[in-house]
Amino acid sequence: MTTLNTTQITKAVVVLASLRLGLLFYQSGFRYFDPDEFQHLQNAWFISIGRVPYKDYFEHHLPLLHLLLAPIFGFLDVQYQFDHAVAALMLSRQIMLVGLILITLLTFFLARRLADAPTAAWAVLFMLNARFFGRVGIEIRPDIGAVVAFLGCFLCLAMATGSELAAIHRRLLFFMSGVLLATSILFTQKSVFILPGLAIAMMVYLWSPGEKTSRLPRLQDVLAQAVGFMVPLILVWSYFYLKGAGWELLHYNFLLNANWPSKLPLKDLLKNLIIHNPELVIGSLAGTSVMLWQWWRSPTAPLLILGLPAALLSLGLGLLIIPVAQQQYYFLALPCMGIIAAIGWTTCLRTLLGTPQAYQRSLLGLLLLVSVESAVEIKNVEIRITRGLDNSEQLRQLRYVIEQTAPNDTLMSGWHTQGLFRRNAYYYFFSLLRKICG
Repeated sequence: MTTLNTTQITKAVVVLASLRLGLLFYQSGFRYFDPDEFQHLQNAWFISIGRVPYKDYFEHHLPLLHLLLAPIFGFLDVQYQFDHAVAALMLSRQIMLVGLILITLLTFFLARRLADAPTAAWAVLFMLNARFFGRVGIEIRPDIGAVVAFLGCFLCLAMATGSELAAIHRRLLFFMSGVLLATSILFTQKSVFILPGLAIAMMVYLWSPGEKTSRLPRLQDVLAQAVGFMVPLILVWSYFYLKGAGWELLHYNFLLNANWPSKLPLKDLLKNLIIHNPELVIGSLAGTSVMLWQWWRSPTAPLLILGLPAALLSLGLGLLIIPVAQQQYYFLALPCMGIIAAIGWTTCLRTLLGTPQAYQRSLLGLLLLVSVESAVEIKNVEIRITRGLDNSEQLRQLRYVIEQTAPNDTLMSGWHTQGLFRRNAYYYFFSLLRKICG
């Protein structure tokens, strides 16, 4: 019986990964809007008309996404024209798709620095095939920018420590890694949970006897990273302080969220991930063990060998702390999981099976499993289209608000915020927040 060779399997992996990415692009225009998307776009519009987050209206997300989206309202008359309002929604989703392309490329490049090209292709496929990636990835969310930034942080670290560079160039890369890590946090405070894992990796870099440079230059590298980390945080907080919302930014994003009244049982979404993507979970466990073992045995192993598993474990521990770990929290971890799972599967199968033929057959079986999962997701999309589970009713409600209310009217639409281009009737537009603030 003829079997596919490794090259042919890799080509099939690339085709399937492209199909999964294309499916996300296909859904972007018609899929139902999560209420969070309306909230984020409304916040961006508020900023564009001169309102100050946390001071003039309630918000419990960090502001970078809203600040970046605000300029699109400079050429869209969303208060008066329904077509312009729809254009703002669709343009924002298309910007998220650009973020997905960047995440895909960065995931491949990071995996490629640790393994061969076929393994990097598997890393991308595992990530794109994850159910939570498809559910969150096309929505207007800060998590997408946060993932781009922290993957960029790791790529800077890989470039700084993976080859011989002049001290000034190495230090600049460390500085940029700090800037990008802070940028990730300014997109979403959930990125804070990456810090413990990355801090461990940096301590190992500083004290490892296997590093070629002496300890003083390494200390200067870490200090450059710390300075880069602080600069964006200080600039953004200073901006809001001057606007009279410095304390409010800290209070609503960190203190309030830490004491959020509703809880989401950890087991529900975790079980969902295990059931729908067992290859990702099993591969991540195996890959974490493999990479930590490689780091333990080799003092000269690349920093990513420790940094990626440490970051993933750090995000995992965050599940025990964060009150409501929604799908978007898992989204932060999926690129790391994809890279680690790809390394785990390829390393373990190649080591345990011994012969190239057995290795190729096992990869083919893994590809068939992922293909079945992809087919199920495509069928789910088809079912949603057939049943009319799209955004047409939401857009109809948005049209009604724009055509039947004046721009200066206030609305009490609550969490669903179909009146996203009108002012809210009261500061705490989340009704559930009365438990905290009422």
